[in-house]
Amino acid sequence: MHKLPLWRVVELKNRKLVEFSILMEDVPGMLAKVSNVIAQEGINIIYGVHHESDEPNATWWCFFADFGDIDPDEVASKIAKVEGVKKIAFTPAAGKHLFFDTHHSSIEFFKERAVLFRANWLIGIFSEIYKRWGTGGRVFIYYLGFEGGKEAYEVWRKRLDLKGKDLIQVSLDLIQSLGWITGYSFSLDLENEMAIIKLEKNFECALSKNMEGSHFIRGVLAGFFTGMFGSECSVDERRCISKGDPYCEFLVRAIK
Repeated sequence: MHKLPLWRVVELKNRKLVEFSILMEDVPGMLAKVSNVIAQEGINIIYGVHHESDEPNATWWCFFADFGDIDPDEVASKIAKVEGVKKIAFTPAAGKHLFFDTHHSSIEFFKERAVLFRANWLIGIFSEIYKRWGTGGRVFIYYLGFEGGKEAYEVWRKRLDLKGKDLIQVSLDLIQSLGWITGYSFSLDLENEMAIIKLEKNFECALSKNMEGSHFIRGVLAGFFTGMFGSECSVDERRCISKGDPYCEFLVRAIK
């Protein structure tokens, strides 16, 4: 695995960058035909994304590219002549330091609006809450996670029609794809309503500032398994990377 930069914000680094968005027919070979035009011009694509369009049978290819002294108008004219290209928009960088994506209005996650937070920013908020309100702050953050975990269980259970180990695996894959963790393993004992979850580089603990342990993620797990087991669960963090352990390990048990 490798890291994925957030492509919607790019450092200029004295480069003459241009943001391009190209709407094209959603058929095999379209991306190759368009990229061939760009390559022939000697243009280097820095970051980009290929995503579906609201228009039927069409797809967007959006990217930042280093144009140097090449005229983007001329390149756009050549791309427009490629059979299957429907629409082109481009915006040259105007600032000196950062170049922001202005071609997309919002981020969507399965047709729902999504927002992004820097992990250090979020951990800083948690840390300040703990500093101001002590144990009460920790309980507050725990229950934020708890309600989120319960909601996540219901959403993915209904949307994917999964249960048990299959639902746990998909849910852990999901938070890994969202950057919360870098890996995981788990075991499940449905008969005794218990589970052991091991998380690698859990963001809450990997970036913690003398917080010693997880409260938000612990709450998420408690809420998720409360939904799965049908009764409230307790979650004990038995190992934690903020204390020098190689991973965070959580013991989940239904309260009987």
